[in-house]
Amino acid sequence: MKLFKTSSNDIIQECRAMFVVKPVSDLILNRRHNFLTKFVNNCDNVVRGAISIMAKRELDCLSDFN
Repeated sequence: MKLFKTSSNDIIQECRAMFVVKPVSDLILNRRHNFLTKFVNNCDNVVRGAISIMAKRELDCLSDFN
């Protein structure tokens, strides 16, 4: 991004499209979704089960966000 500091936003968007680079915010949301999905699917004790409920709520929020 620093290379294009003085250039327009159009150049940045074009480079992202050409090299198929997702925005950082999308990458973070994907990682968060994957982590929570794995966590919810692998709850094998009471403590993780309780936390799993919170993870399910978070996943619902992420689904609403997309």
